Amino acid sequence: MKYPCENCKLRAAYDKNPKSLIGRFWRWQINFCPSWRGYFKSLPPVVHLASHFDGGCPCESGKPVQLAAGGTCEPELAAIMAPKPMLIVSDGGDWTSSVPTLEFPYLQRIYGFYGAQDKVRNVHLPNERHDFRENKRNAVYDFFIDVFGLDRSMLDESKIEIEPEETLKSLYK
Repeated sequence: MKYPCENCKLRAAYDKNPKSLIGRFWRWQINFCPSWRGYFKSLPPVVHLASHFDGGCPCESGKPVQLAAGGTCEPELAAIMAPKPMLIVSDGGDWTSSVPTLEFPYLQRIYGFYGAQDKVRNVHLPNERHDFRENKRNAVYDFFIDVFGLDRSMLDESKIEIEPEETLKSLYK
């Protein structure tokens, strides 16, 4: 067994049906599972990573992990990924506006301890707002293409179905 996640019953449920309640629970709980670091090969937080803000809704800020051991912040938690590849996508219209001058240099320093400063990247879009539109998606696509050696010609968003807004708000009903 390479990682404990390989035999995790919750992960098996996720692999079988990612949209199931158990599958979604596994996806949420891996934020706290000691084995998650081994499971992930890279990390691309998009307009989320900030040292002074941990989210704005219960799904983001309801996790007490940041209060552990006297308190921490998302960049400290993200630093656990070093030296695995990480892309931080930030913009100028939300709490990630400080990433190029605060969080990114911190992560570069941590990655530098592993001789892997080049494995952490930041794409900052100063004129954009908090969303996951084309420029942010393209930054993530470019990152995954580079990290995993994927075939760019296979990239085709026309096959993606956008769920109705009411479905996307299903957690708040």
